[in-house]
Amino acid sequence: MLWFSDELSRLQRLKEEGFNSIDMLSTKVQTMIAEKRFMEEQVKASKRQNKLLVMALAKQEGHQAQIEDAISQMNRSHVEQRKQLVLMPPLQVSPFARPEEAANFFGAMID
Repeated sequence: MLWFSDELSRLQRLKEEGFNSIDMLSTKVQTMIAEKRFMEEQVKASKRQNKLLVMALAKQEGHQAQIEDAISQMNRSHVEQRKQLVLMPPLQVSPFARPEEAANFFGAMID
């Protein structure tokens, strides 16, 4: 009878240890599931944020291209205006022209 009572207490102790082990493992599983959900949400939020950043970058690059086009157009316009302000002598007046023709041209400019 003593052996039965010892065996009973040993089996009860093993059963208790098994239950403790099961409780500990189930707690770990629940924690890991919660962490998995959290990480999935983090990944989804990061993907959304990345998409928004890519769209904002594309929009900014488009604005930059428009600004660069406007600047180059303004520069071309400025050069054309400067060209129009420059008074060019007629084709008859050249470094090889007769001096009286050059004097007539430059005298007319001074008056």
